[in-house]
Amino acid sequence: MASEQGLFVVRNLETDFKRPVIDSLVTNVSVYNDTVYALLENSVFKIAPDGKKTFVHKGRCYLYAQGPDKDEWFISANSILYVKDGYTLKYDLPNGVSTIARQIGFMGKDFLHLACKEAMLSFALRQNSADLDNNVLAVSDKRTGDSIFFITDDLRLHLYKFVYNHPEFKSKSLGKIEGLDIVGNDIIKFLETSPNTFFLATRKKLYKIKSNRAECLLQFSNTKEQNNITSLYYSTAEHCLYVGTREYLGIIDEQQDHIVTSIPVVSDKGEKDTIDAYITGICENEDSIYVTTLNKGLYGRPLNRPQESFWQIRDLSGYESVYGVIVNGRNKYLNTSLGIVNEENATLLPVKHVKSISGALEKNPNEGFFILYYYGMSFKGLDDAGVPEPLFCDLAFSKPCIAVNGRKAVLGCKSGLFLFDGKSGLLPILIEKEEVSYALYIILSIAVLLSAFLALFLLKRRKRETRKALMDKKRINPDDVGMNGEELEMDVHEVAKKVKTLFDALGYRKTEGEDKMRQELKQVCLDFADKYPELGKLSFMKRRGKERYFITILLMIEDIDATIISRVLDVDQATVTRHKYNVRKEIEQLYPEGEFDCKVINLLYDRISSRRK
Repeated sequence: MASEQGLFVVRNLETDFKRPVIDSLVTNVSVYNDTVYALLENSVFKIAPDGKKTFVHKGRCYLYAQGPDKDEWFISANSILYVKDGYTLKYDLPNGVSTIARQIGFMGKDFLHLACKEAMLSFALRQNSADLDNNVLAVSDKRTGDSIFFITDDLRLHLYKFVYNHPEFKSKSLGKIEGLDIVGNDIIKFLETSPNTFFLATRKKLYKIKSNRAECLLQFSNTKEQNNITSLYYSTAEHCLYVGTREYLGIIDEQQDHIVTSIPVVSDKGEKDTIDAYITGICENEDSIYVTTLNKGLYGRPLNRPQESFWQIRDLSGYESVYGVIVNGRNKYLNTSLGIVNEENATLLPVKHVKSISGALEKNPNEGFFILYYYGMSFKGLDDAGVPEPLFCDLAFSKPCIAVNGRKAVLGCKSGLFLFDGKSGLLPILIEKEEVSYALYIILSIAVLLSAFLALFLLKRRKRETRKALMDKKRINPDDVGMNGEELEMDVHEVAKKVKTLFDALGYRKTEGEDKMRQELKQVCLDFADKYPELGKLSFMKRRGKERYFITILLMIEDIDATIISRVLDVDQATVTRHKYNVRKEIEQLYPEGEFDCKVINLLYDRISSRRK
């Protein structure tokens, strides 16, 4: 019991009120596992069940909370301190919290919700307190043995022993990988093909990594409309590495002059495709290997016939787009726009916002599979008929950051590496760091900081000079947008930046801040439409501010898909897909000869015609 006279632990009403454990003003208390945390006017103390007091924190706090991993949150009038494993993060609250309110915060399953003076904020419980050292970019599949490998944002390779019944909670650093050039979350797949040999695919490059040195085997141009890598798979039965791209399916052969040998996928009409296949997934079972395309169906062929074509097994156009496939026992499961489909009996699991699905590769046990959402994950057991609820919705696990072992999985994200225990627990795995002297660390930090400032200065100056040179060469007046393609691309890029900012901020639960950011995005779209009135030639652009009005503008962003548009605009994904089709048809009716009289509609048609998402 807390009061102005102090903190009392009352077991006997007659005697304990006379002996306070703390004899000064206690403003608030928190209780965790029989331990009391007392908030005083200028400090926080911990009181054990036996009455022993321990100093915890100096300074006035209005709320103390503990997270799922014994991490601590100290909320003062104007900031939050997050403390874990000796690291401290600080977040300044924009308007502070009320110093007279009795209840300013609530800790839910995945978020700490905090009532500030002018806003309600939600903080993910599992924070990355160790910066880049804990940001996991990719995790290799578990194949044979107990070893899996992962890469962190500082481009270091790590080893983890994935033992099913006796899990460890620490990893081992194997040193920095030389020769990698990775920008952001650009990784498609990371896998081990033999001891100390790995392959890593990004959207534009394929690397072979051996003895911590990366060699680029395949590279696509960064220019518009060029090919991208979309999937990577190693067949242990064939000892063969498959690569899927937007254009074709191929086999990697380092001994050939042409690294990739294309393999046709053949439709049920006998048409071979090696230029527009858009491979989204590759997997195998005991006797066959399968691939999915974005919207042309499921294909397969028997194992150990690497030069043969893949023939269409099933037309999947009824599911709109297909984003991946896994084998689980004898069953094949497809990740589609409408949900997860069991290919054998066509049953549909209607789950939303799915990023990817993953199953065990080792012997393909018929137990179930993991679902990665844009925030959170879940396990779908085959004996469970219901739709699983997402867990750990404060974490965004990347598609190439999961290794499955039966009903357990190792998952990576910006907040570190975790072990899912097969039930409902997510346990952190310690990422070992290489020892560097403190003095050397300070010197390197200063050098990196100075280099960053210099690079930023030179980059900005180069951009200004490049833009001016382009305008001089084309005789473009910066104030005259007209038919200016460069200016149009810049304006579309501004819309894309707003979309990315909002998409990165979206959580599993809707927040007030999300609605505000969505309104800001819509205002940018309105400004864009005002700047390019030629869009008014399209019938659905005459109803300003309606749902399809904003969808149309977002369709101009390169490589955006219906899932992202539906998330940022909070609309049904099927609506986006149908509207994209309607836009293309109306433009084709307006310009049957394909001779466009304005850049903005030309660009819109190019974008929706160059992809089928």
